[in-house]
Amino acid sequence: MNPFFNTRSQLFSLTLSALLLGACAHTSGSDREPSSTWRENVGWGHYISNTIQQIPYPVQAGCEARRIEPPQGVRATRKILLVHGFTACPQQFLEWAEQLSEKGVVVYLFLLPGHGFKGPEEHRYLPRGDSGITELKKLEDSLIEVARGDTLPTTVGGLSVGGAVATNALLRSPTSFDGGIFFTPYFGPGSFMVRLARATVNRVLNPVVGGKEIGWGPTCEDEVRKGRSGICTFKIDHLRTVNNYGVSVIRNARPLVNKIQFVGVESDPAANSDSIRKIAERMGYPSSANSHACFYKKGANHSLLSPFDSPAEDKFWKKALLEDATEFVLNGRGFRESGKSTEDDFARCEDNI
Repeated sequence: MNPFFNTRSQLFSLTLSALLLGACAHTSGSDREPSSTWRENVGWGHYISNTIQQIPYPVQAGCEARRIEPPQGVRATRKILLVHGFTACPQQFLEWAEQLSEKGVVVYLFLLPGHGFKGPEEHRYLPRGDSGITELKKLEDSLIEVARGDTLPTTVGGLSVGGAVATNALLRSPTSFDGGIFFTPYFGPGSFMVRLARATVNRVLNPVVGGKEIGWGPTCEDEVRKGRSGICTFKIDHLRTVNNYGVSVIRNARPLVNKIQFVGVESDPAANSDSIRKIAERMGYPSSANSHACFYKKGANHSLLSPFDSPAEDKFWKKALLEDATEFVLNGRGFRESGKSTEDDFARCEDNI
């Protein structure tokens, strides 16, 4: 059964459980006993009631925060917390989430702040400025609290901007997680993002303007018509906000003993590969046996796991990615590698299995 927390009775049950199990839990320190079972995860109850229920707009289909449980007869042995990418939705992880749940992993899918709205000025709620960075940090708090909300071993992960949020949650509270997996994490803009921003700013009189709308263009709109959840437009200020947030995560990076896997794409046009390399090295790669990093060859999609982004393309990396990502979550094994990447001093992720 995969409860999506979208009925009144389910929400009431969650809230009641949270109250009974200690609604005053904190996201730091070690003075709180976790709940006895994962179904009573206090942190998830708090996240649903204090964040998701407070969203001031209807969330579009595919963007719901949800918990995907192992099927009947399969014992839950661990959990993973996942955060999707900028302007996208938790839908990106659904295929992998179902596979993980069948292997006994409880999957929690979180919604990035301000995402999931669909209507006039679709980007109006995206994180922006100092308040936007504060909202991203609140999501880090929720990840930490859910990690500590039960006794299951926990992996934290994310894609793109969601990968940066997941990375900082691990850096802030490494004892709350046993590992982290980060897909094309966005700590700075790739070549396409830079060109897009520069082209937009050059078309306006004020070079420091932040309110100019930009976006992914007609290709994204076509993907939406074919089933992609999320939005296709944003503003310079939204991009500036996630860039500043990424810089702050890089500043926080330091060696950890946790099992870590960074997964990039060579010459990624969306996420800056140098930033990924820098933070991977600061967090222990390659000197630590627990720290792994590799890049898929150029041509792999930045969204990597999502069947909804560029659905017609040859996703040559997908089978290997899903197998290796699952093996990392279950057993901590680093991705299989195949020779040297074009990203200096890094290996290429194996894509031919």
